[in-house]
Amino acid sequence: MEEGVTVRGECPSCGGERNARAEKVFKHRQFADGDEDIFVDDTHAILRCLGCDTAYFRTDSWFSEDVDTRYNHITQETEQFCPVKHTYHPSPIRRDRPDWSERIRATDRDLQRLLNNTYDALDADLAVLAAIGTRTVFDRASELLGVEPARTFAEKLNELRATGKIGDVEREHLSALVDAGSAAAHRGWEPSAEELDTMVTILEGFLHRSFVLAPQAGALRGSVPPRPNRRPAVGNQG
Repeated sequence: MEEGVTVRGECPSCGGERNARAEKVFKHRQFADGDEDIFVDDTHAILRCLGCDTAYFRTDSWFSEDVDTRYNHITQETEQFCPVKHTYHPSPIRRDRPDWSERIRATDRDLQRLLNNTYDALDADLAVLAAIGTRTVFDRASELLGVEPARTFAEKLNELRATGKIGDVEREHLSALVDAGSAAAHRGWEPSAEELDTMVTILEGFLHRSFVLAPQAGALRGSVPPRPNRRPAVGNQG
């Protein structure tokens, strides 16, 4: 990458890959101690989105010993290459925040903070931390719904179902989320992007129904006028 060229970059404002201009570029090579054949090449660049004019920072890194293979359809041969890792600041948005997420603040600031931290982990591609975050958000949410924090996750799920806070199907979905979060927390399991997307979708559905839709439904019921009293049926007169 050179200064002044147009490249493709992930704009933090537009979302997704967009054309950008490389305004400033700095290149750095770091050698391994005592061996100049082993090195890391870093290219640091300030990019300016050609769509929204947002400036952001990207580092392109590749390690001389990190070798992968790919098939060249032109030469019809397998070739070796060093994959380039792109790191952005600020991080691109990997998942749009739902428009109701800020309303969680009205319920509990800690719940909103934990939810925001989970989204931040998603944006930073920290899959393990994001998976743990979904379980932590559920844990705090269950406490706000009246469940004793000291209970096990299975007990919390059973109590939420027994008190009508969740149904049988949602209990199974949340159980899968909790199990996945526990595997990340205690066994270092790293979910795929699709698995993590499923976990967050389950969590968002639970939070929206419990803390956004439920109050809205209660307000709606209060604003609907009552049914008029039915007049007794008039019998046929002989």
